[in-house]
Amino acid sequence: MKVKNLIEKRRSIRNYQNKKVSNKLIKEIIRLANLAPTAASEQNRYFIVIKDKKIKNKIYKAGCQQEYINKAPVIIIVATNILKKNELWEMDFWGVKTNNYQKNKRFGKNWNIWKKLWPIQDADTATTTLLLATAKKGLGTCWLGCFDQEKIGQIIKLPKNYLITALITLGYPKKPVYPQKRKNIDQLLSWNQW
Repeated sequence: MKVKNLIEKRRSIRNYQNKKVSNKLIKEIIRLANLAPTAASEQNRYFIVIKDKKIKNKIYKAGCQQEYINKAPVIIIVATNILKKNELWEMDFWGVKTNNYQKNKRFGKNWNIWKKLWPIQDADTATTTLLLATAKKGLGTCWLGCFDQEKIGQIIKLPKNYLITALITLGYPKKPVYPQKRKNIDQLLSWNQW
């Protein structure tokens, strides 16, 4: 399938067949997700796969009681280490002396913004790639953004320095995908300035 067709095929799926998804297939999807772009090759994204019904029910309660959380055979939680420091080799790669990283003219001005964005961007690019990989494999997903960060963190024993960026329901779609409606591109596009 061509990339264009794959992007057009992908949908948010909320109704799933009562059919198991193999661990082998899940690992392959996550392997593909990790091929997504990553800041300084950090690969600062982590995937917690939930199949256990009791744990899924707890996540359902902490996930704003969205019904398809319990109905999906699999939940994938995507997290990132928000306190991860760049390694010395990365700084060398960019030609920045370790003790001058924040003072360097190329980096210093925006460093405080970048160090907050990069972990989230790492997780989100992997999430988008994961959604496309699942569509290619005939699976359906839904990216959930409404959830209680603290409660789900407690349920899955997430270390304090990690941020959950997405809950993804995963399974085989119950119905064929429907045509996707989107705004006309002219409503979203500017050239050279706002």
